[in-house]
Amino acid sequence: MTDHTALLLAALSALLLSTARAEPPPPDDVGVCPRLTEARVEGASRTAGPLTDVHAGPVGWAVGRDGLVLSTRDGGATWRREETPAPAALEAIAYLPSGDAWAVGDQGALWFRGPRGWTSAGIDADARLRGLDFADGAHGLAVGADGLLVRTTNGGQSWLLGRLTPAWDFNAVAAPDPDVRVVVGDDGAWIRSEDGGYTWALGEPFTDRDLHAVAFSNPQRGVAVGEGGLVAWTEDGGLRWTVSALGAPDLRGVDVGEDGAAWIVGDGGTVACMSGPGLRPVSSTLDTREDLAAVNLGPDGAAWVVGAEGLVHRMSVVGEMPVIRIPAPPME
Repeated sequence: MTDHTALLLAALSALLLSTARAEPPPPDDVGVCPRLTEARVEGASRTAGPLTDVHAGPVGWAVGRDGLVLSTRDGGATWRREETPAPAALEAIAYLPSGDAWAVGDQGALWFRGPRGWTSAGIDADARLRGLDFADGAHGLAVGADGLLVRTTNGGQSWLLGRLTPAWDFNAVAAPDPDVRVVVGDDGAWIRSEDGGYTWALGEPFTDRDLHAVAFSNPQRGVAVGEGGLVAWTEDGGLRWTVSALGAPDLRGVDVGEDGAAWIVGDGGTVACMSGPGLRPVSSTLDTREDLAAVNLGPDGAAWVVGAEGLVHRMSVVGEMPVIRIPAPPME
């Protein structure tokens, strides 16, 4: 055991965060959701297989099974498949301000996309990485099964691997500010760091359901989603959580806009938007029954959604009416 791992485990054992179901009522003006019941999907891009994560923007990315990485340079109008190091199942992608990207997945997949294409960082081949986020161009954290945490402070030039005990299966991570990291996983497990991932505090579970995704709009407001339609909100950077239910199947992905509204996707083509804890969501089912895995809001406010059928849905909000502005033709 390395000194770092011992320190990390000691810190984890020593600290215990408190959580409560009862929270002060949120402000009334916490984000406005579009009327998703009127959404139209006018176009989508069918790819070569199931997709698990997406990054929205003029330069966009999507990843999936069998080492599938897709990129677009025109806001989703056209897509190309990229050459990758191995046929690993990819679970998450992060796009850096430099224009580079990182992707993680099974078989120790920790891949970097620079000017010369994709290369592997080469960690333990048995590692199963599930989530990834960067606070900035230098500080990143990947999380995975069996308590796995893999951290970089130099933009990925080197990575430090550690495992927590008990060995929870972690599914997602968010970095709401340069220092804070929030990680969620199976059986309601969640942990939090206030020093960039050097030490961790164990959060008292607010549910025993699996948590699949977490996202923040600012250092205070965040949303986690998971099994059985569970939605949990925090207004203090992940210290305490308010739990609600969407009344939907399992939820797989979430992103939170600058206005504080949360876009949520899940099984059976579920798409929903919630503007605050305790408020009734507006929901829609796309013209598909596919299980949706991830959603990401682009700089223009458009929501990109991916899932099991290998489709990249792009919904743009015009007033209160989400429509597809740019139908995405088949991949090149």
